[in-house]
Amino acid sequence: MAETSDAAAIAGLIRLAFANQSRPTHPPSSDNRRFFAAHGFKETTLHRHEGFTEPTWVTMERELPSPPEGERALFELKRSPRAMRRGLRR
Repeated sequence: MAETSDAAAIAGLIRLAFANQSRPTHPPSSDNRRFFAAHGFKETTLHRHEGFTEPTWVTMERELPSPPEGERALFELKRSPRAMRRGLRR
């Protein structure tokens, strides 16, 4: 069973690996775009499938919050990804 410090280290690894979140939205309706914008997403790219002149989907992205500096430092000093993998296999 993982200890509390292991759980914090795993959470830190996830936050470091995924600094932003991206979401494709089909179709790029104004309702979908408003919904995701209300949750912190910003439009990054309008796309269209082959044969279409108007956009058929949109990519929206948002930044995820950074961990507190003390938590990040603890993760970087105490746990490497290799050590994490070894710990998870036990």
